[in-house]
Amino acid sequence: MEEILQLEKKYLNKIEKVEDYYQIYIETAIINVYNPMKIYDFNESVILKKEWHKITERRISKIYYEESSFMEIELDNKNIIFISLLDDDYSSPEAIVFNFNSGKIIVV
Repeated sequence: MEEILQLEKKYLNKIEKVEDYYQIYIETAIINVYNPMKIYDFNESVILKKEWHKITERRISKIYYEESSFMEIELDNKNIIFISLLDDDYSSPEAIVFNFNSGKIIVV
């Protein structure tokens, strides 16, 4: 988890949908998200895919993680990327895969 928390203060460059999962590009890693993901603005309204440009080039303020429940990535503009880690939401063997530029891989 320590390596994941080191993503705080890094820039989120882009998010894209790749077939049936999402990729989040951060300056030191690419995160593959296989579980349900929602992006909320500071008013807790869902940000639609066509508006994802609003959260690119933003700095990650904080990463919250609660095992078997959720992961949240809070950005400097208070937008939140919410990823479910509930057992019922798994669509593949893993929920999230962190691929660090260093070559290290972390599976959640």
